[in-house]
Amino acid sequence: MPRVRNLLSTSINAYDPNDKTGTQGTGPRHSVLPGDTLNYSIGYENVPTATAPAQVVVITDTLDANTLDVSTLRLGGFTISDTLVPVGNALVPFTKDIDLRSTRGVILRADAALNDNVLVVTLSSLDPTTMQPTTDALAGFLPPNANGFEGQGYVFFSIKPKAGLPLGTLINNTATIVFDDNAPIKTPTWTNVLGLQVFMPMVRR
Repeated sequence: MPRVRNLLSTSINAYDPNDKTGTQGTGPRHSVLPGDTLNYSIGYENVPTATAPAQVVVITDTLDANTLDVSTLRLGGFTISDTLVPVGNALVPFTKDIDLRSTRGVILRADAALNDNVLVVTLSSLDPTTMQPTTDALAGFLPPNANGFEGQGYVFFSIKPKAGLPLGTLINNTATIVFDDNAPIKTPTWTNVLGLQVFMPMVRR
């Protein structure tokens, strides 16, 4: 059975800019030490000009198995509008239902799965009565971003570099974000370099 939202797609749409940031590290190349934990955030926004709330957001992050130790992956949490949903460095797979009935009229289901080295986070709007995907085209967990934060969200996770990598190794990470039935959009690539911190001696005068 087709979703009502699909039938209205010519006039009602959510839209997704995107962002990706990681551990700042040291210096302009974001240098990190071997064994450091790398913290990433993936941001998404339903822009003010969107004509409908977003119902489903799917974030896909292919983790470079040559440079990242997938066994150390931990989910850090989510933000939805101005609400932080901590998950306590959870292992993946992970599922959590978030009650947004009072503000959005839906239950938000957050699913995180790891398929080999591919992290997939799916945020879905459920009908509170049926606990199935909502068929109301105007119901969704992320409204247009009219006031600067209500249409924004983030996903946070951490992971460590693989042991034994040579200094100078580049660790790159990119994600894709899909709003509802729209085409996937790539985030910027975040790069860290594996190196040693250099401390300049203090010269006393």
